[in-house]
Amino acid sequence: MHFSALFTCKIHLKPFFKPEYQNLTIEEFRDTLAKTILGVDDLADAKEYELDDETKKAVEQLNQSIFSNWDWIYGKSPKAAIQHRQHFTQGTVDFRITLEDGRIKGLKTYGDFFGQKAIAEFEQKLIGVRYDEQAIKDALKDVQISDYFGKIPESDILDLLLRQE
Repeated sequence: MHFSALFTCKIHLKPFFKPEYQNLTIEEFRDTLAKTILGVDDLADAKEYELDDETKKAVEQLNQSIFSNWDWIYGKSPKAAIQHRQHFTQGTVDFRITLEDGRIKGLKTYGDFFGQKAIAEFEQKLIGVRYDEQAIKDALKDVQISDYFGKIPESDILDLLLRQE
């Protein structure tokens, strides 16, 4: 599990822990959880478990069909608000993105870049689009991004818009 996910779980779950577990560090929480799952008092006593080929194949199929699926990762996600801001030599761009069910529900763009067209036109092209790289690139394939963001390179605009933090 990713470090930040453990930390988040600890914060949210802490009030539900027995008193003797409420002041564990993240590392102590991780080790206590692992010892409990593995049924050992010391992690040095834990035995490595090797998955057989059939199990590995089943895990890979599950990963591909569910956990790598866009609907699982983004499509059923709750509403979210994202802000991506970056200063470029040619100006600052600040995207404020609202997502719902993995799609762009709202997009506001702020900055001091010098585009020729109204930024609202650019924003409107992305409303309802899935928040993934291919869908956004497809939605913008016929758009001259420099018309909206001046001399900021198209790749920089797309990287900022799609940044995963």
